[in-house]
Amino acid sequence: MKLKSAHIFLAAASLATLTVLAGCGTNNSNELSSPGYNVADLVSQPQIVSLTLSPATATTHVGQTIPVNANASLSNGTTAVVNSQVTWTSSDPSIASVSATGVVSSNLPGTVTITATRGTVTANMQYTVSPFITRIFTSNSTGTTISVFDLNATGAVTPVRTITGLSGANQMIVSGQELFVANTGAGEVDVYYLQAEGAATPLRRIKSTAFTAPTGIAINNGELFVLSGTSISVFNTSDNGLTVSPKRAPITGAVNTGLVSTANGQLSVTDTEIIVPNLLDVRTFPKNATGDVAPSRILTGPAALLVKATSVAVSNGNIFVSDPGAAVPSVYQWPVAAATTTAPTFTFTEPGGMLGPVGLLPVTATGNLWVTDTSSVRLYNSASVLQRSFTSASLGTPSGIVITGSF
Repeated sequence: MKLKSAHIFLAAASLATLTVLAGCGTNNSNELSSPGYNVADLVSQPQIVSLTLSPATATTHVGQTIPVNANASLSNGTTAVVNSQVTWTSSDPSIASVSATGVVSSNLPGTVTITATRGTVTANMQYTVSPFITRIFTSNSTGTTISVFDLNATGAVTPVRTITGLSGANQMIVSGQELFVANTGAGEVDVYYLQAEGAATPLRRIKSTAFTAPTGIAINNGELFVLSGTSISVFNTSDNGLTVSPKRAPITGAVNTGLVSTANGQLSVTDTEIIVPNLLDVRTFPKNATGDVAPSRILTGPAALLVKATSVAVSNGNIFVSDPGAAVPSVYQWPVAAATTTAPTFTFTEPGGMLGPVGLLPVTATGNLWVTDTSSVRLYNSASVLQRSFTSASLGTPSGIVITGSF
């Protein structure tokens, strides 16, 4: 009887020992995971022996994000990607920050070390952020492509890259690291990263019943102004969706606005005004205007000067107006407050060279003027002397033009 009791006691003690073992975790922080010992075989989890990062180095531009993988060699001879099981750090998050899963964001120019750590095992990579390269972006109003060229392009050139998949890209504007495009054929404004390439999916789409075929866009203080036909609608630049409502009632109406539909329509917005090309004139409205409101001023120039005012741009207190319909296609320059029949203070023209100016980009620092023409992009100095021009099979009928980076 005593022997039987002893056997029961020993069995209970053994079971208790197994229970304690099963509840024990591991003290080795290099283990891939540590759920405790398996009671069935008491086999420990594989340990991380070493780590490597891929890519081993990276060079990016401000605004880009790059996923980095932490690749582990394990004690059982296998390998695994362990991004969520390591601790990620950056030597300077202001230059490049890293998420908990290894996605690195490029914030400012500079070089940092990205580190992944698991227990006593670490791996590093060098991550360099370059200033964004200065590029010329042109849109093709009759095609599906935005072409990106080197700033010093001249003659017949091939684009550095293209963004495809649009339906008649008209005017463009850059805000931060984003490119806003009036995608006329699709009836929306598309927003891309400046680094987009190929058939890239837009970051955001802004579509609204307030407009049907946007041609001109402008940005001021976080607001996006969209010209479509005879209306101007205002949205937030952060808007996203296929049924976005404007911030306020659009400027529209046939009685007072006097707006007529323009084919391309590059408008400009200052802190106080919206300046709109209107074929035979240029109309200015208060920035916060709504509804069928009369313009605060109308600029026609001397009698019959403007034939097809297509685009306007503002720089250094001046307004530039392209007129591809003039007998000699021209870009006119006035003081920004000019009205009624005031004569231009200067005319950019190049008989036989400037054939149909549409998009305008004045360079504030130099007084130079970039112009998208019938099948070329042209740069004039402040005296209307051609500095250089370039053509490309990808240009099509260029309309919008923006330049990123410093001039």
